[in-house]
Amino acid sequence: QPRHEGKSRGQTARLVEILHDVQAVVVPRTPATMARHSLRLLALLGLAEALLAPSRSAVKARSDVVVASTPAEVAIAAQTQLLSLAAVTTGEGLWSTVSFGFSVGRAIQCLAPPLLASVVLVGASGSVGSGVAGEMAPGLLASSVATLGLVASYASRLSEKQTGDEGDDPPKEVIGLFAVLAFFGFATATQSLFAAGILGVPQLPDFFGSGDLPDDLGL
Repeated sequence: QPRHEGKSRGQTARLVEILHDVQAVVVPRTPATMARHSLRLLALLGLAEALLAPSRSAVKARSDVVVASTPAEVAIAAQTQLLSLAAVTTGEGLWSTVSFGFSVGRAIQCLAPPLLASVVLVGASGSVGSGVAGEMAPGLLASSVATLGLVASYASRLSEKQTGDEGDDPPKEVIGLFAVLAFFGFATATQSLFAAGILGVPQLPDFFGSGDLPDDLGL
């Protein structure tokens, strides 16, 4: 019997000691311990907020992050690039015509296409730079045709076999470079039609129900 009572007292004393330790952790007894306890709680709250922030932002609608250019912004970019293209291609035409021996045939081949394209591009620049979708359409269409003609002209010059000695004709590398620039001008004019909202991308029919993904993916 005394042995059993001693064992019970020992268990009771150990239980009281555990309760004191828990109280010391949960309810700090000194201001310094209380301050440290508060800082730990604030740190845990901040960490939880940082971990939850990405999941909250994922719930946002995808349309909120799509930023479309305005027709005025498209007009400034397109007008600048197309006028620059007109200037450099005309300069290349003059250089190719004069520097390698002037002839009427060379002038028709090298100078006439960029001159005609430049006249169209400069004439359409007022419409392109208007910043109003309805007024930009004719200028962008005319610029698309003019730049496509430039691409065809440079492609024709690239495909032509040079019969003279080296240095008698414009280098193929220069012609190829300007062919790429003309293609970029064509891409600028055509893409501006879509960027300004003049033309729209056709929607494919939905054969499998709604194609919208759920906003909340459970992450």
